[in-house]
Amino acid sequence: MRAQNGDLNEWVDDSTEYLLQELSKNLAVIKKCNSAADCSVGFAMTYPAITLNDGTAIAVASRNPNNGTGHVCSAQVSTRSRIELHYNSCATVLIDINGKGKPNEYGKDIFEFRFFTNRVLPNGINNKESLPNVEAENFDTYLNNKGNSGTCTAWVIINENLDYLHCPEKIGWNKAKSCKDK
Repeated sequence: MRAQNGDLNEWVDDSTEYLLQELSKNLAVIKKCNSAADCSVGFAMTYPAITLNDGTAIAVASRNPNNGTGHVCSAQVSTRSRIELHYNSCATVLIDINGKGKPNEYGKDIFEFRFFTNRVLPNGINNKESLPNVEAENFDTYLNNKGNSGTCTAWVIINENLDYLHCPEKIGWNKAKSCKDK
């Protein structure tokens, strides 16, 4: 999308619908939903979504404007400038890996990504080690929720497990990476 349209903060249209339309151009879409709940019952709000040919549902939950005040699409992820993952992202995109299939819960089959002007990051990134200038919604803070949070996405990608659902007291970015670890 960046190659075709430039950085997200330069786009003429900063709506959720336009972002999903541009994202859809590069995916095998079989269904478009004006209400995300029509693509996945785990998507509770009425934002646009799509279903891919493998059953994956993707929704653009929010798209921050390119100008104005408050949440603004402006930050690039870099090693020099400090950004706040929640407030400086251009968009929040939700992925339900099995669409309408159960359980339709955050941290189990629904995961959250933040789009920036120059990069996409999984929510819950370990900001102390991998991206020291990113002030993230920290996964360790949400372990007591047993995965009921979008902050589990980075954990699943990096550690390739859902063990926070089974032994949350044992795991964390500075602890064991699996229930099997000692």
